[in-house]
Order: sequence, then C-alpha cells, then structure tokens
Amino acid sequence: MRRSNQQAESALGVDFGTTNSAVARVSDGAALLATFETSNGPTSTFPSILYFERRRQEAVTRLTSSSGPAAIERYLQARDKGRRTQTLKSPRP
Repeated sequence: MRRSNQQAESALGVDFGTTNSAVARVSDGAALLATFETSNGPTSTFPSILYFERRRQEAVTRLTSSSGPAAIERYLQARDKGRRTQTLKSPRP
C-alpha cells in the first residue's frame, strides 16, 4: 500500500461509547462536535441506545427502529414494548 505525503484537510471521528456516543469533525486543526436535537434541546452526546418495535399500520406490520434520544422517547411512549438495546459492547448470551 502506498502512502501519500498529503494530509487530509478534514477528518471525522466517532466515539461509540457504552453509555454515550459522540461525533466530531476536525477541520484545519479544530475539532467541531456534532449536535443532536432532543426534546430537551441540543446535545453533543448521543445515548448509545437502539430500540426496535413492530408497528401495525392498517393491515401491515412493520419493524421500525430508532436510536439515541428518539429511541428513549419511543420506548417510554410505546404501549407494547419492543426490544431496547443499550449496552452494545456487552456480549449477548
């Protein structure tokens, strides 16, 4: 593999944490954290949560998914609870 002497002008970094995740873009030596909208306002960390549920719409049942703040809100609102995965790094039995 050949290496280039040119450096990237920008880069993207993802910290996929057990509790929270974050995304940052580095451009011209400065890191800029991404922000995510939530019902409590913008935040720079994103809860590491996935939520899956079956939603019935008329005669069709669909498997839907949500992540982060939306997953928490969907889980709390759902009458028939779906599958919530929070600690993604833990091995499953």
